[in-house]
Amino acid sequence: MLRPVIIDPVNLSYPLGNTPAVCLTQDLPPGTSADVLLLGCGDARNVLFTIYSELKSAKKFTFACCDIQATTIARNILLYTLILEYAEETNIETIWKIYYDLFLEDESSRLLETHVQILLSLSESLGSWKNGKYGNFIHFYDETTFKQIKAIWGSYAVGRLDADQKRSYERAYRAGIRRAQDKRKQVIGDSDPMPLLRSVFPIFTPDAARAIAPLYEQYWRNGTTAGYTSDDLVPNPTFAPAVLEPLTLHYGTHPLAGFHLATASAPLAPGSPLRSSEPHNSTMSKATLAAQEEFREWANSFRLSVRQNMANLYFVASDAISFCHTLQNMTKNGGNNISANWYRDSWHVDPLILNGGNGRQERGPIVFDVIDTSNLSDHIGPLNVLLSAAPLLKRRSTSTLYTELLVRKDADFQKLIENLLCGDCAAMSVLLGLFPVEYWTNASLASTFPDTVLQMLSNPNNSGNSQGQMRNRIAWKRSVFSTALLSTLHAYKVGFDESLLADVIFNVASEMFKHEDIHESLTLTSEGLRNITFPCYTRASVAALLGIVKSRASVDWTTFMSRFIERLNSKNSRLGNHCLNEVLVSLYLCGIPTAEILKPPFDNMERSHSSRGISNWKDVPPVVAMTVRIPRAKVNALRDAAEKTLIAPALIVSVQSSGRSSTEFQQDLFQSIQLSFGEPALSGTREEDNFSLRFSEDPNGISGNSDMFVSFYIATSQILHGPETKTVALRVMNTMIYAFKYAQFFGPDLKVFETDLESQDNIYISKFLPNQSGYPSVSASADSLTQSFSANYDRMSLTADLQRGHIKTLTGRVTIVMPIIKSLLTNRGLVASTQQSACAIRITIGQGIDIGTYTLQFPTPVRLSLGKTRVARKSGYVEVEVPLVHPTEIDRFPDFMFPTDVEAGQPIIWNAPWLNLDRSPILDGSFIKELSWINTITSQMFSSSERSLREKSMTEEDTTRNDVRVDFKDSIFSMFMHFTGLQGHPARIFGINLPLHGSGINMLIFVSGIRIDLSNQNVILDSALLPLTIDLVRKIAPTLGSLQDKGLCSITVDERELQLWKTILPVFIERCRTHRHRPSCEYGVSEQIPISVEPSKPFVCGCGRGEFPANFIDGLPEWHVLSRYCVRAAISPVFSVPYVDKPFDVSAYAPSVMSPERCNKCGQTNSMRGGSLLRCSRCRLVRYCSDECQKADWKKHKSVCNAC
Repeated sequence: MLRPVIIDPVNLSYPLGNTPAVCLTQDLPPGTSADVLLLGCGDARNVLFTIYSELKSAKKFTFACCDIQATTIARNILLYTLILEYAEETNIETIWKIYYDLFLEDESSRLLETHVQILLSLSESLGSWKNGKYGNFIHFYDETTFKQIKAIWGSYAVGRLDADQKRSYERAYRAGIRRAQDKRKQVIGDSDPMPLLRSVFPIFTPDAARAIAPLYEQYWRNGTTAGYTSDDLVPNPTFAPAVLEPLTLHYGTHPLAGFHLATASAPLAPGSPLRSSEPHNSTMSKATLAAQEEFREWANSFRLSVRQNMANLYFVASDAISFCHTLQNMTKNGGNNISANWYRDSWHVDPLILNGGNGRQERGPIVFDVIDTSNLSDHIGPLNVLLSAAPLLKRRSTSTLYTELLVRKDADFQKLIENLLCGDCAAMSVLLGLFPVEYWTNASLASTFPDTVLQMLSNPNNSGNSQGQMRNRIAWKRSVFSTALLSTLHAYKVGFDESLLADVIFNVASEMFKHEDIHESLTLTSEGLRNITFPCYTRASVAALLGIVKSRASVDWTTFMSRFIERLNSKNSRLGNHCLNEVLVSLYLCGIPTAEILKPPFDNMERSHSSRGISNWKDVPPVVAMTVRIPRAKVNALRDAAEKTLIAPALIVSVQSSGRSSTEFQQDLFQSIQLSFGEPALSGTREEDNFSLRFSEDPNGISGNSDMFVSFYIATSQILHGPETKTVALRVMNTMIYAFKYAQFFGPDLKVFETDLESQDNIYISKFLPNQSGYPSVSASADSLTQSFSANYDRMSLTADLQRGHIKTLTGRVTIVMPIIKSLLTNRGLVASTQQSACAIRITIGQGIDIGTYTLQFPTPVRLSLGKTRVARKSGYVEVEVPLVHPTEIDRFPDFMFPTDVEAGQPIIWNAPWLNLDRSPILDGSFIKELSWINTITSQMFSSSERSLREKSMTEEDTTRNDVRVDFKDSIFSMFMHFTGLQGHPARIFGINLPLHGSGINMLIFVSGIRIDLSNQNVILDSALLPLTIDLVRKIAPTLGSLQDKGLCSITVDERELQLWKTILPVFIERCRTHRHRPSCEYGVSEQIPISVEPSKPFVCGCGRGEFPANFIDGLPEWHVLSRYCVRAAISPVFSVPYVDKPFDVSAYAPSVMSPERCNKCGQTNSMRGGSLLRCSRCRLVRYCSDECQKADWKKHKSVCNAC
């Protein structure tokens, strides 16, 4: 409904993920149990890695897994049960083969057959499954999903086929693999696939890149990860079940893409997690061995978690949008309404009914702490994803929704964020009630280096013609940083000028359909054309957006809608042109007040077309369903055209009228359509209100022999009113790409089939769509905010000032109702406003004992110093008007990298993913030469602009004008360089030193080692922080004095940087915390984090002191005394966000990594002295055949060398 229906004759299958696994719960506080929704869940990697990462964290997980491909869900449940049943050490390699290899040898095939029989024996009914041995942790949202999964498992039993059937199946299976390879050549040619390359980060060296380069071709050539050929092996039916229509594997499929291959190249310390103890097998690559070691640990963790009843999984095979709106409807109705009259997908009329359990407990969660949407934004549009999923977030400040873009659609990262929400990101995020954390903070602990490099590799000459990927993952939080505010009346709406807001929404909606403007398409780059090749939105998406706006904006709705409809009717309106009626129908279905066009006086309407049946209904609704039969011959013609053009067509329906004069001509287009294949069973007569269609569907769908049926909602007035002659046609959507490709088959109007509205054979009109009993519920407004306030309490409100689609200022108002405070205001009590944080301003009225304090929470960073405070003493309110701080201006709040708060005595951290250090690989520091890549990744902290500031600061004596974020990053860079010995003298004890004010070293940091943050592809200094206060220094002075000759490295800072260190170190402590905060925790008592930023004052709480693994710091006698005052911290490079601040151009570096080893100047492959090439001693990334070539190349190489 919210996205166009696309007919794709190539049934692409996505059995394996193509990005490294992430910890789904990393943005939740440690020890917090979580309900996690995975939309487009894909394979099992993220679930397994999350459980591995969180093991022993006392978190209990409930994963709700939704995927439109039931085959993917069937494979995942197979894997989970295999792990639970057989994952002892001797069987793990066999389980690996069953899940990852395209072809199986006898042992794996036998185990698969055996286990499938177990699953089938437990699956006689949903009830028997619940009572079986896996039913306590694997659940189904609905019975249809269960039946689909059971049928797929049955198709795995290839051994029951006779010899001819087996040969036929194997031929079809191998043909599917060839189709995938052909598809790859069509899409990306012979270029190297990016997924495997992405998995080697944070290590990105020539050797690491070249080691994985041949693995992609090897897997697709041999069909196994072990390296041997598939000639004597049998097809793995889990990739292509025998009874289903032919599947074509996605061309990017590779088992290793979902793992963290850095462990294959990194020198891991003895005893490190994920360090393989097995000798290198010559038939298997080091990368494959590393992936198998990680898989083994995932399996062990999963088995332990399930046995401890710490993990539950719920499954549904459904379109993500349908599932979300069904859950929204359940939320709106107290969890009781299990149907929202949505279909499971766009190609079947199978209603999604969540009938898998009795009662709320059995049915599974309906609201969530975490929602991961994979890269669905590429396929269904970011706005559709947010509109559908965001209302399902729990009303907690820690709740997080992740979106991800993977397909390259824009020239660079900056263009990406501009196009993400089809409008100004700040204004749209305010309207959606969401806070894109990385966008506003311009900071990330997830390395942005991989995708910066891969973007350069896919488009090395900035040609704008890249076919590669450009990954972008964004965490969205609730826009109010307080669970208390989110759950009370203070979660206020935002006021707007109705006319200006209508213009903003109209412009956003127009941007959603820019692909319909052929003239504009002619001006687009290749990325722009790729962005509009497969449209993501329908007019129903606009209605859903308006539903959210209605719930979030405080406006006069009648005035707003009048202006919006006026813009729709404007002459050059792309949005309303031929589609106005569908917009109005969609608004009606969403329960949004619309123009009277949908509510005509039916009693007085001319009903001359009696043969249409509907004219005889007793109760004629404003909107009815129309179903159109498309003959099989036309369906085949459409499918054949799609196969020849290699571009899957988006379909629309036109309803066209032509009367006695040209002025009566009218054409209305409908994009929100539903397909089905089969034959309808009619209930009742066309002249009766209860006339309906029930379908018996053709299981072969578009590949079968039955007719196709297209259903959609239409205004009743369009049927009963107007010219006598009306036709209904199925067309290919008219965009530049489709017109160019499909006009040769269907003419310039792209008409596939046309019939008369009066046709009894081809047209069916009913109240509701086939197999449905009501209108679909678009329940985005179920998350609406309460705007009513008690007359006895003070209240707060927000108003936004819009200019040219952007929010210029926000005005927060506190209206005083309580008599005591109102008296203070009236009697000229002191009124003060102070900036409490980037997003909060505190208003105080009065002083001393008699004081009223209010905190205005803003949905974006704002700047009080440029704002105005107004006091209306007679009217009884105080308001503050403040401008927004754009992300590029966030240096005004240098500490706004990791927003913090205290709730119920517990610290809440945004933007700092939690990390289980004891599950993170440890690097062996004795291999200095093999750690040179750390220089590269840490230097990438600095954006292009920050790099310029850094270079400038090195030449100026006045350090007071330095950028404090740049100084802070430089200090972290120095710590990594000194600890590894890559630059300067080696050190493992660091002192943060403020010499100017005589306070000296304010804290000591003892580094145990460097670990790899696998989820975020970053590196970590596993450290112990010793905060130094005056009292503590006096107490342990002799011990501190003995550190002077232990290689203490002093990091000199100014006062601003010291304050930043004191702000961020509590975050670095919290992100690796395993301890619990005491009831008397200083954070809770002071209600702030840090406690103080003043020199020599305590800034971290005392919780967790002295809690370290054994032998955390070796060879330091003083450690046994100092450790009791220390707390563990995970110090990481902090990266700028590439779509906010342009990253440093690594294009000169990136190609050299993938190219053969050649002299960077002349291209020779051997040294002039004979033997191997010489490396640049500074960056160790490029090679030269001689000193002369190195000197000649220095001018060109200098900038890259300095950067790396």
